[in-house]
Amino acid sequence: MQLLVKIGDSGHPSGYKDGDVVDTFSDERISKAMAQTLCNENEILKDVYSKTFRKYLFIRSVSDSVIRRNLVTGEEDRLSSKPNDIGEYIHTSEYVARHPNKMFKIENRDAWYGGTNADPDIEALWVSIHRLTGHDREDHKSWPVTELEKKHFIPMSCCGTGHLSGDTICSRKDEVLGEDGEIVTMRKWHVPYWDLGMDVDTIRNIEVETDFRLPHDESPLIDLTIFEKEV
Repeated sequence: MQLLVKIGDSGHPSGYKDGDVVDTFSDERISKAMAQTLCNENEILKDVYSKTFRKYLFIRSVSDSVIRRNLVTGEEDRLSSKPNDIGEYIHTSEYVARHPNKMFKIENRDAWYGGTNADPDIEALWVSIHRLTGHDREDHKSWPVTELEKKHFIPMSCCGTGHLSGDTICSRKDEVLGEDGEIVTMRKWHVPYWDLGMDVDTIRNIEVETDFRLPHDESPLIDLTIFEKEV
C-alpha cells in the first residue's frame, strides 16, 4: 500500500497534525486510477474504458425509446417516457440533445454508456491497455503525486506480513469522532517519521520534495510504520 503523510501541523486546531495519515492507496485503487488516466488520454482506449467501468449500453430505438443492455449480465430491457414497474423512464430526445459528447453511433442509431460498474475487471482492462498501447501495468504502480504535494506530504509505502485487506488500508485514514459525532481529530493514525530514522530537517524543508515509496518487497511493515494516536 501507499500513503500520504502530513508534514507539519495545518495550523487549525481541528486540522491535520504533523505525521497524520492523510490518504491511503491500495494496489487495486492505484491500478484502477492509472488505467482510467491512460484510457482518458488515449482515444483508442475510450471504448474499452466505457465497457469496463460502465454498467449499461443504451441504444436509441423506435418511438423515442431506448434499449438498455447490461454489460455485466448481457440482459436487455427497454426504457421510454412511460415509467416502468420500478419507476424508471427516459425522455430520449431531450437526453440526446443535452449530452451530445456522450453519443456515438451503432448501426446509425444514437448510443451511449451509462451507470457505474461496481466491480470492473481491472485485470482484463490492463490486458487490453497493453495490447493496444504497449503500456505495462508494472510501470504504473505508484499513485500520481505532484511536485507540490511532495513538499507538503510524505509519499510512503508499507506492506503486511500477508495480504492487506481494503478495510485495513482504508481504516488507516479514519477520523476520531466524539460522542456528539463531531470530529475530535482529523486522523486516528499517524506515522511518527521523526522516530523512524528519517532526516527530519530535510522532510520539513518545504523547498525539498520527498518520496519514500519503495518496491513492495523493500517496504517497511505497516505495524512498524503506522501507529494509533493517543487522543
